[in-house]
Amino acid sequence: MIPPKQLGRNPASSEHPQLYAEQVRLLYSNAQLGIVATLVNAAVLVFILRTVVSYLVLTIWAVCILLVSIARLVQFSRFRRALSESAHVGRWGTWFVIGLAISGIIWGSAGIFLYPVESTIHQEFLAFVLGGMAIGAAGAFSVVMSAYIAYTLPSLMPLIVRFLAAGDEIHMAMGGMSLLFVVLITGIAFRISKVTLASLRLGFEKNDLVIYLSSAKDDLEKLNRELSAEIVERRKAEEELNRHREHLEELVKERTSELEAFIYSVSHDLRAPLRHIRGFADILLENLAGKLDERGKTYLERMHLSAVKMSRLIEDLLSLSRISLKEIEWTKLDLSKAASLIVSDLRESDPSRRVEVRIAEGLSTDGDESLITILLTNLLGNAWKFTSKTANARIEFGTLLKDERNIFYVRDNGAGFDEQYREKMFLPFHRLHTEKEFEGTGIGLAIVKRVIHRHGGDIWAEGTTGKGSTFYFTFSNHHKRH
Repeated sequence: MIPPKQLGRNPASSEHPQLYAEQVRLLYSNAQLGIVATLVNAAVLVFILRTVVSYLVLTIWAVCILLVSIARLVQFSRFRRALSESAHVGRWGTWFVIGLAISGIIWGSAGIFLYPVESTIHQEFLAFVLGGMAIGAAGAFSVVMSAYIAYTLPSLMPLIVRFLAAGDEIHMAMGGMSLLFVVLITGIAFRISKVTLASLRLGFEKNDLVIYLSSAKDDLEKLNRELSAEIVERRKAEEELNRHREHLEELVKERTSELEAFIYSVSHDLRAPLRHIRGFADILLENLAGKLDERGKTYLERMHLSAVKMSRLIEDLLSLSRISLKEIEWTKLDLSKAASLIVSDLRESDPSRRVEVRIAEGLSTDGDESLITILLTNLLGNAWKFTSKTANARIEFGTLLKDERNIFYVRDNGAGFDEQYREKMFLPFHRLHTEKEFEGTGIGLAIVKRVIHRHGGDIWAEGTTGKGSTFYFTFSNHHKRH
């Protein structure tokens, strides 16, 4: 099924082979009126010029007009009987143009043989008649511009040349005005032609559209029946998938709960043995240090540090488990105040450091106080840690408004990170720096992401190695900054 073509096409192209046929039919439909106008105007012109032009010349000219008009009437009659088809329309169009051209030549000969040399008034009347005929041709025959031109140019140009050849001011002016008249009337004819052709194309487009829509209707009805059957099948499949999905969700929820409980249980159970290991290592270092060689002391120190590191890891795992299991207790939170308390604790833990910290006032949100405190502690703690090797360290906690929502951020000018790792950095145990560079367990950002997701928000990061980083985060329920 081919959709209807657009209107902006070449009339002479084969896009609509019946377009030119319709133009020719319009020419012939106006032919009778044109022939009648020719005979009437010829009779009036002969009558008016009878006193200034030779009777013999007038008679010969009138007979020529009559013979051409009769020939055109015969041509019109034959065309009507033939009921022209588009395949043969070119021939009929050509004959019509030839007939108009002959008629135009005869009318143009009036500007030579019927020209009243001694009477300016009769000259003006002759120009008036020829101009009127040209106007009529613009309305009747401009549907095919070649037909209009074939008539107009030979009918008017001889008189214009005769005016210009006279040489005096009046005739020069009359010739110039006549020439301007030809230009203007041709422009009008061209516009009429464009409008007529556009109307014809629109008619063909309408027919095409009706055919197209009828075909489309049949296709749509067929497609609708097929879709209805497919919808029934899909509904059955969706119902089956929903049952399976609900079952899988129950299994995932059950397994997740079991896994979280297992991690919590294992982590909790490991705390006591680690405390004992660390405690015995401390006792050995204090009481038996003098009896051990350097290698023994090194082993004990490594055992002590490993126990401390494992304790931290277990505490972080417990925090991660608690976040998943904890019931959210929604309350109004003052984030600016909470951040200030966290920064105060960081300064007390490392009083030798000089860090410029900027905390915007009036930051607030709805959320669980303990979980949001864990989130800010990790983000601000990371900023504090990763600026430890930066001169003129700066940390900023603020918010910005984008797409009618508040986006909070923690920014620092510390170690930064490579942008290619910004998605992996939120995975548990994934570290972007070595233990020697910056201590940690690699769980902090996983905890932060878990807290954000528990609050229906999102978190992402931007950074450059050696130039700092910015962590952006949102909450599903938060208040705009005042």
